[in-house]
Amino acid sequence: MAGRELEMLWREHGAEIALFAQHMHAVLSGYAWRRLDGVAPLSPREIDCVSFIAAGLRPDRIAQRLGLAAVTVNLHVRNARRKLSAKTNAETVAKAIRYGLIKI
Repeated sequence: MAGRELEMLWREHGAEIALFAQHMHAVLSGYAWRRLDGVAPLSPREIDCVSFIAAGLRPDRIAQRLGLAAVTVNLHVRNARRKLSAKTNAETVAKAIRYGLIKI
């Protein structure tokens, strides 16, 4: 692609290209960190529960939203904590963000 064509493309679609590049960077860096650290994948329910924890919800409120028992929510969070080698819920959330598993 010639320089002029690239310049025109950037003028017309620069914002979209930048947004796409930022998204791809986040996805690929999270994937790379997961691979390097040997992190086991989280189940969809574990991701849901950790996402709600990140939003500041307590397990009883998460249980209401997901139609689960609070003990089940705690189990999902505990399993995610174990898979991410985290000691606390805060560390679980931080690692899930770093690995690109959740967004806040």
